[in-house]
Amino acid sequence: MRFTLALFMALFMVGCAKSPQQVPFQAQISTGGVQSSGESISLAIKDLRQSEVLGSRGGVYEGTSLITLQKGAIKDIEAFIKGRLEQAGFVFAEDIAANWSIKLDDLSYDVEKMSSVKEKVTVQCRMSIVITKGHSTFENSYSATSSEEVIGLATESKNVEIINRALNAKLQSMLKDDEITRFMNE
Repeated sequence: MRFTLALFMALFMVGCAKSPQQVPFQAQISTGGVQSSGESISLAIKDLRQSEVLGSRGGVYEGTSLITLQKGAIKDIEAFIKGRLEQAGFVFAEDIAANWSIKLDDLSYDVEKMSSVKEKVTVQCRMSIVITKGHSTFENSYSATSSEEVIGLATESKNVEIINRALNAKLQSMLKDDEITRFMNE
């Protein structure tokens, strides 16, 4: 009897523990957005978050179930944005007309207990952009919140989906900002 009880408790505790999760960036942006007539630009993406940890997946061992972006995710975001800007007609060259600086200011993950079986996962994302062209500067910030109710703890694939939904929403609004096109065409 003791062995069965000990085995049950061990399996229960393993079921409650969640290991850390590293979330990859997965681009999900539709076409369209800022347009260029061949302006040459430079691009830099900076991660200005206070911590690499987005939040905790929850569970009994909350401190060991931390969520972070996968190593290299910022470079993946930069490569994706560069590709989209090239498709829009921008040229990356040494003789540049404008410097683009995009910053990931905040990306956070929070779990709120709704009931004994339901939780609400909320991801907040804030990005900003500074474009300098000659003596002019364009600045804007973009923020999004993505929430979803889940039964039990969110699965790894659900976390990837929710986090990427917030990231992509901000990239989408940035890359479709008509003010950027107007600024670049001045």
